[in-house]
Amino acid sequence: IVMKYLLPTIISILAMLSGCAGIPIDTKIANQNSQTWIIKEVTAFKRDGIVKVSGHFKKSKSFAARKGHIDITVLTNDGKVFLKTKALIGIRAMRQGGNYFSIKLPKELPENALIQVEFHNQNKAGYEDRH
Repeated sequence: IVMKYLLPTIISILAMLSGCAGIPIDTKIANQNSQTWIIKEVTAFKRDGIVKVSGHFKKSKSFAARKGHIDITVLTNDGKVFLKTKALIGIRAMRQGGNYFSIKLPKELPENALIQVEFHNQNKAGYEDRH
């Protein structure tokens, strides 16, 4: 019962603290259809010239794949790809309640950029063809 209330409390506190973390940047979660992991929350903030993208994800199936990463794509105001990178997922992601990812982006972003995130399953057919 304690864990049932502890996780939402921690997320709420982190959300309040992240409001002080810097300038927020628009984010979008892409392609959640039939994924073994579902991204529940994403935030992106710019502070001291560095953009940090963080999020929380949970397994959507009882036997979720252990291998994967979070694809992060930065889109310009006109929808063109400015930057593509990925946040790796460790084995800790299998713990109950999901896990968090966080990455600092290596470039200064254009004004009004949109950061799009998507779980990428490495066990899925065609993974090597796309990465």
